[in-house]
Amino acid sequence: MNYAYNGRIIEVNLSMQSYREILIDPADVKTHLLASGYAVNYFLKYLNYKADPLSPEAPVFLLAGLVTGTPFLTACKMSVCGRSPQTGIWNESTVGGHFAHMLKCSGFDGIILTGRSRSPIYLSIDDGRVDFKDASHLWGRDTFYTDEQIRSETEAMAKVMCIGPAGENGVKMASIICEGRSARSAGRGGMGAVFGAKNLKAVAVFGRKKMQVADYDALVAELKKTTLVVKEKSSQFHEFGTAGGLKNSEMLGNLPVKNWSEGSFSESAGELSGQNLVKLTFEKHYYCYSCPIGCAKIMNFIHPRYGKINSHMPEYEGAAGFSSLIMNRDPYLVCAACEFCDKNGIDTISASSAVAFAMECYEHGLILKHDTGGVELKWGSPEAVMCLLELIVSKKNIGALLGEGTRAAAAAIGGIAPEFAVHVKGLEVAMHDPRAFYAMAANYMTANRGACHLESLAYTLGYGRTYEGLGLPASFVNDSASAALICVITQNFFGLFNPLGICKFVARAAFSIDEIALWLKITAGLSFTPAELMLIGERIFNEKRIFNVMLGISRKDDMLPPRLISKKRDSGRAADNLADVGLILNQYYKLRGWNELGIPTARKCDELSINFKF
Repeated sequence: MNYAYNGRIIEVNLSMQSYREILIDPADVKTHLLASGYAVNYFLKYLNYKADPLSPEAPVFLLAGLVTGTPFLTACKMSVCGRSPQTGIWNESTVGGHFAHMLKCSGFDGIILTGRSRSPIYLSIDDGRVDFKDASHLWGRDTFYTDEQIRSETEAMAKVMCIGPAGENGVKMASIICEGRSARSAGRGGMGAVFGAKNLKAVAVFGRKKMQVADYDALVAELKKTTLVVKEKSSQFHEFGTAGGLKNSEMLGNLPVKNWSEGSFSESAGELSGQNLVKLTFEKHYYCYSCPIGCAKIMNFIHPRYGKINSHMPEYEGAAGFSSLIMNRDPYLVCAACEFCDKNGIDTISASSAVAFAMECYEHGLILKHDTGGVELKWGSPEAVMCLLELIVSKKNIGALLGEGTRAAAAAIGGIAPEFAVHVKGLEVAMHDPRAFYAMAANYMTANRGACHLESLAYTLGYGRTYEGLGLPASFVNDSASAALICVITQNFFGLFNPLGICKFVARAAFSIDEIALWLKITAGLSFTPAELMLIGERIFNEKRIFNVMLGISRKDDMLPPRLISKKRDSGRAADNLADVGLILNQYYKLRGWNELGIPTARKCDELSINFKF
């Protein structure tokens, strides 16, 4: 008997409107868990990794984590995996809420999508029954409307993930939105464009099955002991959401300012923080499945310029991207821009980065008024922000370029435009400055989907977080000499969370690797030591790297953008900081057991029992 998971996924051929069940080998679970760990291994074994991401042949994985849907703390996550149309390499975009739990309740642990429907459709999965339904009436509609309409057509309690107009139009930073106005987003890397290329508007899931656990009584006892501790240590997240950290981020020199070109935003950080957003817009808290934290918020207000805003309150990334990054000091514009992104289905990090890039290009005469339909792209201008977002979604004027991502847009614009494109491997840098925390420089350079903060969360050590039992330095020192070690350890550790299906915020609330091992045993019936779990995290990270190497990624791609290597912040806590990226990368490769080109060696593959060698 399988505990915590169903043991089966479905592979759906959208061209044929057919599907088949795939049984999950328990041996694969022991070596890769589920979600993104299972996905990359399955992809490398059986599928065409070279297929163009927007071609019918390209697969996309919707896989819940191993313990998703159980009472394991925060067991709400699923991963949307495949080859990114924005970067061309490995991508996983993880989303919480309740969709993944309901997918498990339907009898499946995940879905592999291939092919392309002749016309717009959506999938409806109800207690194991799979139906292909016409979505022509939903094409062109936003994600909030689509969620409500599909639930009215299927089951009121169903959970829906869908794309908006951006995904339909093939915008390469298009996201997939779960649960309508609650707006849990599989945001990064453009997987919404993959849905659009397949003529797939949405997937709706409903089921009544309950996941079995190995030792229910022990799990209840651990819940009673641990839940209150996690709630206490994450109380600020509950009160103010992730955007509650914006002011502190500015104080530490971690907040990006004016497209990463300046150092301080202190006079306005408080006005844009979660504390003020809650004061101005709060309606209620929102909890993902099995989560005691409740970091999400629903906002509800009417504004004379932006009209009625009623949806998910901005997270830290969106709040930073649509404030300091673009020099906007209006909290209502932040809310309006984030809601626009959620309704239309575009990633807030890449979208705000594209806006900042465009404003700097405009400042240098590389983009002109006729490129925007007559709108001046002045820093912080509400008209410019909303205009650019609309142009990106509709792929009109300069928006057609910006929606490809800043790397592609800069190459097309030419001149010095690449100086203003702040990305790694085509993915825009998340809102944490590697000049403030050098371990983040190591992470951004080497993270498998590009400039992703979530692959290591190493910046949290600079905030005073500690992660026991991992072998990290006894005290955090922000220097280039220790950056690689911190990065490797935290990448291996946090690389477990998506495959398990748990939220990384529980680690920030002092839920340790030892506790994860214990909870995994009583939930899934699998016994791992902390060292064995870390080895699984290392194995999964290396297989994703191998996937990328097979697509041409090597040391030449493991680099920060010029601005973050050579330009110091001119003020604030991190002023005058620059990481020694050469030293960091050399040490990182040695610690990883990779060669000087950044390729995992045969010896390292043998050590990790990886069968994909070079």
